[in-house]
Amino acid sequence: MATEEHEFKHDERVVEHAAKRAEHIADHDARVDAREERAEDRTVEHLADEVGRAEGRIDKAYEKADEKYAKGDSEGRVERAYEHAERVEEREEKREEREINRAEARLEREEGRAERADERADEKLEKLAERTEKRLD
Repeated sequence: MATEEHEFKHDERVVEHAAKRAEHIADHDARVDAREERAEDRTVEHLADEVGRAEGRIDKAYEKADEKYAKGDSEGRVERAYEHAERVEEREEKREEREINRAEARLEREEGRAERADERADEKLEKLAERTEKRLD
């Protein structure tokens, strides 16, 4: 009788330990998922800020050219101002493209980290199940 009770308590402790360990693994997995989501949010926010700043710089360059035209500056100065505005626009488009590429790379890296963490969590859960089975036998 005492050995059966002892075995039952042992099995109970093994199951409790396995449950706590599984909960810990699941909590870690949730933290990794939250980290990935925050990284996505930060990246999208950063990209939106960059696009907004770029549009502001482009608008400012065209406004200056329009002011020169409205003031009646010489044709050459007005022409150079509009050419400058076009160069600013091209430069900002290239900058936006670079930022988009960086953002995509950042998101891919974070996604890769999350996938590897998920795989490790699955492996840990499998090992935990195997060890728990052995302990219960």
